[in-house]
Amino acid sequence: MANLARLDTAHPTVIDRSPLSLRHMVRVELVTVDFRRQTPISGNPVWAVVERYEGRLVKICGTADDLTELVTLARAAAWNYGATFTPVHPSALAGLGAPGTLTENAECVYDPELHVGPAGGESAEDKAAREAVARDVCASCPARLVCGIYALKARPTSGVWAGMTVAEINTAAELREVA
Repeated sequence: MANLARLDTAHPTVIDRSPLSLRHMVRVELVTVDFRRQTPISGNPVWAVVERYEGRLVKICGTADDLTELVTLARAAAWNYGATFTPVHPSALAGLGAPGTLTENAECVYDPELHVGPAGGESAEDKAAREAVARDVCASCPARLVCGIYALKARPTSGVWAGMTVAEINTAAELREVA
């Protein structure tokens, strides 16, 4: 990992450790021009593991070009800080203009709601039908392998990733840990 940076954390705040809380979160973020203005990052990293409290930037844990390495770091950092780790679906990353195989070639960018579900919720039958169509789209996606690796590291809480539901991703990740 290259270009480590740490911001001022001299003003600690009480952390809400509720798993439903989004007040304190750690996630992998794309390093944008705006992000660079807020941080002392040197070099030219594409991704950064970022800790935020109530939307405010608190700390950068590390930066690198390898997204899957950073997802592992972000999960560990979230656990250590008592924060919520929020993985971002490839369709959302593509919407941000994120570079790389995961987003530039992903089929899910054409219909993100198909892979993550509607914002208002859905019936069990509608969810099963939507996931079946999403699996078909994933089956021929050129980013499927990269998406699957990312999903195994990120352990998302919703959506269809690389043709797998969250339950299937969790099962595959647990089997991988045992092996």
